[in-house]
Amino acid sequence: MIQPTLTRFMADGTEPEAVLLDSASLIPEAVFLLDAFFYTVIYFGHVAAEWRDQNYPRDDYPGVYEMMDKSKEEAAELIADRFPLPRYVTCDEGKSQARFLYSKLNPSENDTQAVGGGMGGYVSNGSDTVVHTEDVSLRTFFQHLARLVVQNSNA
Repeated sequence: MIQPTLTRFMADGTEPEAVLLDSASLIPEAVFLLDAFFYTVIYFGHVAAEWRDQNYPRDDYPGVYEMMDKSKEEAAELIADRFPLPRYVTCDEGKSQARFLYSKLNPSENDTQAVGGGMGGYVSNGSDTVVHTEDVSLRTFFQHLARLVVQNSNA
């Protein structure tokens, strides 16, 4: 299987960085690029989407436009020579197309603390994006695995 990659772009001038495929990695003031081989997703956190929609003057807010442009340029480089051509998706936090990103995320422990329900596999709870899934988080899986190992070693 091909391991997807998630890259975060920030408006503060820092270089793009690879982040964990975890719901805790999503922050509202960033743009993310998911490369899952068969599809490429540019995901705007809700604050970054508001910045994009406000059409601020490019000269006054260069970091915001640089963040958006870099993500699009990197996505174009990824899909340029790839065969088969991946599906290209641009989406905002909490919108229906965000399911392409949410389906690849680990549902971290903060997901169990969210209150309320949601439709479409997400609930925005403050700054945390909750990914509803039947899967357990990676942390829960490792805790259970450790329990089984200890239990079997004592037998």
